[in-house]
Amino acid sequence: MKHLFVVHSNISYLAALGTICVENLNLDDVIITSRIDLNIKEPVPVVCLPFVFDKRHPWDWWVLHPYGYVDRFIKKHIGDEPFIAYIEIMEMSSKLFVSNPLCVGYHFIEEGASAHVKGTVRTDIEYNDFNTPAESLRYMSLRDRVKSIIILMCGMSMRNLSLPFFYDAYFRLKDVVFYGFGEDSFKEAHRKKELFWDDIIHRFLLPKRYKLSDSSIWLGICCDEAGIGIPISEYISGIEKKCITHLVSNGVNNVYIKHHPRATIELRKQEVGVFEKAGINVVTIEDNVCMEIELLGENNVSIYMLQTSLFYYARQMGHRKIYSIANYFPEYMGRCALDDMWDEVTML
Repeated sequence: MKHLFVVHSNISYLAALGTICVENLNLDDVIITSRIDLNIKEPVPVVCLPFVFDKRHPWDWWVLHPYGYVDRFIKKHIGDEPFIAYIEIMEMSSKLFVSNPLCVGYHFIEEGASAHVKGTVRTDIEYNDFNTPAESLRYMSLRDRVKSIIILMCGMSMRNLSLPFFYDAYFRLKDVVFYGFGEDSFKEAHRKKELFWDDIIHRFLLPKRYKLSDSSIWLGICCDEAGIGIPISEYISGIEKKCITHLVSNGVNNVYIKHHPRATIELRKQEVGVFEKAGINVVTIEDNVCMEIELLGENNVSIYMLQTSLFYYARQMGHRKIYSIANYFPEYMGRCALDDMWDEVTML
């Protein structure tokens, strides 16, 4: 029996490793793939199988040969053996994998903070690979209609295409297991198994670039991200008046900064500048670094942030010095929090 993991991020990759540990899978029977190039080569390499969803180009090769595109990958990496698929959400590549005749079952692995939210958001149920949640339920653009017609004409069944996108829809299936970090993951799932960070540390040698024990870290956001709605000037002011005041009062002279991957050059300069202005030395953590891996096994780490899902995993790893400047932005704090998240951090 082979085991195929479909991931798209660092956290879902680590969920795959955690599942391998919990189920004690033989690595010779495991293949991890991603629709984007994660450039992960160790401890278990990720094989990229590109799926492009650019509405401006509805003629992507996989669209013209959906099953053939995936089946060739399965033939190359799995052969003729039956396999179990472990997926994050039922996006297009997952639908094609689970519909393969050799796939004897599928389960879900954690893909981020959304796995810790209680209840189902309506737009999650309505979502699919073609439309954004804000689009009409009734109408499709011409490009979307053309793409759907092409996929159906090229052999993909309507039954396969219409599988629910978000994992909430599968919570009560008897033969589907949900694998997540912490007891709060997949709160309403019928069958779930908890993943443990210590299992990953003990089984795998994880590559690290930084020594974060006894350090302070600022985790940045992207001010232009949908739903943030905080001007850069106010964001920097919040860092200065809340975070830096706390660092200085505690005699902290050095800080690591992990910028949000989508942060602009200007935002990055201002984030670094506000710390250096206060006489605090800054080390910038590279964008392609997996912070969950860097924090595993470290001790006495102080984490400062506005809000980021990383704090969930940091707490599970045993990091308790987690501080937020969110009370500097009362409106944001009220509308953007995940369930009870502010109860888990110290407000500055």
